[in-house]
Amino acid sequence: MERYECSRQGTVVVAWQQIGMMRLLGYADLPQRYVGIVRLDDGVHVETELIGISDEEVNEHVPGLRVRMVLRKIKRESNGNWCYGYKFMPLDITDEISPVGKLLPD
Repeated sequence: MERYECSRQGTVVVAWQQIGMMRLLGYADLPQRYVGIVRLDDGVHVETELIGISDEEVNEHVPGLRVRMVLRKIKRESNGNWCYGYKFMPLDITDEISPVGKLLPD
């Protein structure tokens, strides 16, 4: 096995709003989430949370939307520690908080 670094940008293939009883374990106390499958520029498909989109955009505009990977808080553990992970947001949204690849000073 070789180490492989995936592309950090891609295109949304399909998206949906996570509703009802299908909430993932550990995420029940968080607001509604939008989840989708993103085809990265290198051809890899990932299931991920989509942020920075509204209810109206999910069905109308999201398939085909260009997105980029960002690092965000995912959930809080029972000991109080935050878990961080990757999410995807539209390319046209300015994000000065934590774009992937700019988390640590050179």
